[in-house]
Amino acid sequence: MAHLRKQAGVTQSTSDSEPLCVVYALSTDGETHRYVGMTQIGAQARLRIHLKTGRAPTLPSARWIKKQRQLGNEIKSVVLEVCTPESIGDREAAWIDLLRGQGFDLLNVTTGGRGGLPGHVHSAEARAKMSERLKGRVLDPEWRARLSVANLGRQGRPVTEETRRKLRAARALRGPMPEEQKARQSAAMTGRKLTDEHRAALVAAAARRPAQSEETRRKRAETMKGHRLSDDSKAKISAARSRYEAEKRGLAITEDVVREIRRAAEMGTPLRALAERFRLTYHQTWRIARRRSWAHVE
Repeated sequence: MAHLRKQAGVTQSTSDSEPLCVVYALSTDGETHRYVGMTQIGAQARLRIHLKTGRAPTLPSARWIKKQRQLGNEIKSVVLEVCTPESIGDREAAWIDLLRGQGFDLLNVTTGGRGGLPGHVHSAEARAKMSERLKGRVLDPEWRARLSVANLGRQGRPVTEETRRKLRAARALRGPMPEEQKARQSAAMTGRKLTDEHRAALVAAAARRPAQSEETRRKRAETMKGHRLSDDSKAKISAARSRYEAEKRGLAITEDVVREIRRAAEMGTPLRALAERFRLTYHQTWRIARRRSWAHVE
């Protein structure tokens, strides 16, 4: 929303003078409507964006705008209805259906409402531009709150078996995650601690999630059959469990703690004394000293 306002040159003072969330129509005379759209930045601000995109037209509406400007005709934007953000998509679709039923030759390539063009694939250049524009973008708290309210209790659309088959095929073509990407994700998550508020939100979300069916449990069990963890994965899981147990006792295990335990054990310090000193269980201390856990630490 912010980048649209910037592109249209909308400021707080200009947006206060007109309704923002509207269904609008474009024409040259204010009556013979050729395109119906929806916007949350105001009809005149959205018109300015139409005039900019009309310079390099790719859609019928943009080509029409370019032609009319070449003929010297003024493009006008007429507000058809002031809406709420929740109903704007349905109202746009209703207006498109109504005007087409009355014989208006609309240039809309869809029936309106939320969603993109059917079958439209963005070019690599367009995807790169969108990615660059969204990098570092942070949603303000008010917008996050609105998204949370909108998604609260929302039920997803049922996925057909054909869709599941396509998803499986796409995953198979994508292949396993590259090691470089795994390393980046691991580095990003290392040492990350959740706040109490975040933990409470996760617990609440898990409580709202429906329980897995027996069929789903059976499929997951079949998928995991014969799956073997690598030694590296086992070592990481063991280290994570040790950290969790230590945190419950008030002491986090670090690599420095691991090295100190091993050094003291090699010098003959009893493991029970080390376990008491570092507030660990005897079994944890024994595994660290014998390199059964934290094996990656030299």
